[in-house]
Amino acid sequence: MNKQDFVNNYNMHDSLINDISYSKEKNEFIMVIDFAFWMQKNYQPNKPETGLIKVKFSNLKKIIVPEDMKLDDISIIQTLIENDSLKFSLMNDITDEYLEIIIDSDNIEVSELNK
Repeated sequence: MNKQDFVNNYNMHDSLINDISYSKEKNEFIMVIDFAFWMQKNYQPNKPETGLIKVKFSNLKKIIVPEDMKLDDISIIQTLIENDSLKFSLMNDITDEYLEIIIDSDNIEVSELNK
């Protein structure tokens, strides 16, 4: 899917980043997210409120990730398109530090992971 479809279909607010990985050779960036299913439009109360998803960005045109970003307690505030790139606005819930991940890719895949 492209950036606009991603932003329209996934409300990332209140989700937590569990892991990130970048492969220069494959030109891909992967985020494992403890996803807030309960924040989605189609959420059904009899389903789990949260769960792990993998978001894979391939054919990257640009990637900006804060150096040495510690993933402990990093929550996603919002995801939006800015300057034709996807911007993840993040907050360290312990230090209240604001962070951003910026990705330019129109090849985004989302899949659920088993806990």
